[in-house]
Amino acid sequence: MNKTFNGAAIPRYQIFVLGDGNCVVQWSENSVQDLMSGNYRPYTHHDFGHLIHDFELDRLKSAGVVEHYNRAYVWVYALPENNRFGTLRTLDKSSNRVRSYYLNTTLPFDRFDEVLSKLQSLGLMDTYWATEHDNVVAIFAKDEKPFVQLKDAETVQRHLSAAAPDLFKDTAVAFIETSRSEMALKSADSQDLNLDVIIAAQTDTSLLEGKRVVIVIKDDLESHTICHMFGALSMVVCTARTAGEALQSLEEQPSELLVMELQLPDMHGYELIAKVREMGLSTAVHVIVLAEPRATEADQVFALTIAKVDGYLVKPINLPQLRQTVWTALKG
Repeated sequence: MNKTFNGAAIPRYQIFVLGDGNCVVQWSENSVQDLMSGNYRPYTHHDFGHLIHDFELDRLKSAGVVEHYNRAYVWVYALPENNRFGTLRTLDKSSNRVRSYYLNTTLPFDRFDEVLSKLQSLGLMDTYWATEHDNVVAIFAKDEKPFVQLKDAETVQRHLSAAAPDLFKDTAVAFIETSRSEMALKSADSQDLNLDVIIAAQTDTSLLEGKRVVIVIKDDLESHTICHMFGALSMVVCTARTAGEALQSLEEQPSELLVMELQLPDMHGYELIAKVREMGLSTAVHVIVLAEPRATEADQVFALTIAKVDGYLVKPINLPQLRQTVWTALKG
């Protein structure tokens, strides 16, 4: 018979040690709670120290914080003296939340090539994808998709840790979560768009006239069609075939808008976005992503919540919809 514990069962991957040595539980992408003090504190991936070890959990047991643990869960006591865990519960998907998973390697992004080479040597390049997230290397499923199931992410974590322990020993499972209502508001495909906004986007050119747009699209016909639309709106249009050309164009002249694909010849689109934001340009650059037809809802969640693009459209591109997305982005 399985023993029933009094503590709240927390997935073990959510409990780890920060760089300053404090043991914490992660409740959201940007927030953790100190297990000893109960205090909440902001969190970024730069704060990560290492996955929690058994001896550290034993220390927390001695302190009366942890009741029991195994490889999958840690049972944490609710401590009545300060109610620090009064609302603890196992975090599952709710009907109003969309959650997907990825692996945080905790490696700085300057080791990206090393991770990519390792995935290639292990024969995993067609199965997993390495990318940048908050200046660390993150690993997603094929075609930059997050893992839909937690167990899938945990399986990959164990696989990589066993295959290359020196490189992936501190890899942890992390998650992306957003509300369905937020997705509905941000999605350009929403059916609840304000009629006044739709009309203004198709008739008002004052926000667009004279604005400079850099277009990074490989297909000549697609690029020509979109360039023609922006030109008719009296925008200054510049085209690029590669991410490098786009970066050079943005450096040479201030631009308000970047319309781009994700699959570029010299780097991935999300890497280009990260580089643009690191440039410290005097003019804020709004980013519209044109995704391939195979894109999924998880891809859109990642683009809007993690990459924080201003618009996300799936091909084939509807020009009025693109114009509306650009108008909304520039209106702010």
